[in-house]
Amino acid sequence: MGFFSGSLSESCEFCHKSEITWEAYAQDNDMKNMARRMVIMMNGINQAYFGGKREVTCYTCHRNSAIPKVTPTFADIYNPNPAPMTRTRSPNPSPVPLLRNRFSINTCV
Repeated sequence: MGFFSGSLSESCEFCHKSEITWEAYAQDNDMKNMARRMVIMMNGINQAYFGGKREVTCYTCHRNSAIPKVTPTFADIYNPNPAPMTRTRSPNPSPVPLLRNRFSINTCV
């Protein structure tokens, strides 16, 4: 769990929403379910392209942010007057289409 927290630069309460009881702290919620889907996607990428070796991690995309960072294009990098970076996709993209189409991984979603 510490790796998730470190990769997103968030505290435990980011996913564990309740402080009432330990049972409530462990309840599933949307954040935990998204994290599980992202782990499946990450493992699929590592299996398909790196022989199962852990090369892609949460930090690969998130880099200390709850929302994955946008990778600039070459045009953005080499433009003498770059435009400010903006997010072009929805805040919570689903990894399911990527998993199904690219890696032929079946999910329970």
